[in-house]
Amino acid sequence: MKNFPADESTNRSLSDDFRITFDEDKAVLEAIQRSELAHPDRRGARIAIDVAPTKMRRMVDQMISSGSVLTSPRVTDDALA
Repeated sequence: MKNFPADESTNRSLSDDFRITFDEDKAVLEAIQRSELAHPDRRGARIAIDVAPTKMRRMVDQMISSGSVLTSPRVTDDALA
């Protein structure tokens, strides 16, 4: 999302850059998910930068528990291959 007018070429370039960034983040998140699935008993180290994602995860868990959101199956290694 941007807050300035731009020509089609600039818009395309920004969209391409966002896609690259998203794909990089997706690869990291998928690797984390695989690790969590492979080691469900492992407790992760909590550091200050984990505060916001931890709060969000708790909020989502509460929403799921209360039935206020639709859920889908958890991602598995097979789905990521």
